[in-house]
Amino acid sequence: MRALHLGAIVAVAAVLCACNPQVGSQSGGVRLDYVSTSESVALFTLENRSAGTIKISGSRRSLTGIDLYRGDYFMRCTKNGESEDYRDGFRDPPEFAEIRSGESVNLRVHGDLTQRYKSGRCHLELMPMTGGTLESSEFAP
Repeated sequence: MRALHLGAIVAVAAVLCACNPQVGSQSGGVRLDYVSTSESVALFTLENRSAGTIKISGSRRSLTGIDLYRGDYFMRCTKNGESEDYRDGFRDPPEFAEIRSGESVNLRVHGDLTQRYKSGRCHLELMPMTGGTLESSEFAP
C-alpha cells in the first residue's frame, strides 16, 4: 500500500512538472540576443530550443515580431557611473504571445533608454509567464 501511495505522489509530481516547463537561461535551450537599436525600439531575437512553449506578455505583429509590455521585462543600462532601469507600463486588456519549441521571433522593446545610454552597457531580463527568467548578454546600444 505504501509503495502504491508513493507511486501516486511521484506520478502527480511528474504531471505538474510537465505542465509548467521551467524556462532557464540561454544554456537551457533558449537564447535571448540583442540585435539593434533605433530611435525608439530595441530589437532582440528569442530562439526557443527548449521542449516547451514560452508564454510572454506582448502583442504579436506578423512582420515585426512581438512588442513586449505589461512589466514582464526589465532593462538596465549604465554609462559613466550612472544607471537607469526601465519597465513598460501595463496594458489593458492584456495580450499574450506564445513562442513554440523550435520557433525564433523578434522581440521589440519600446522606449528611448538605449538611445540615452548609447555607448553604455545594457541588458534585458524577460520574465515569461511559463516561469524562470531569460537574460540577454550585456550589450552596447
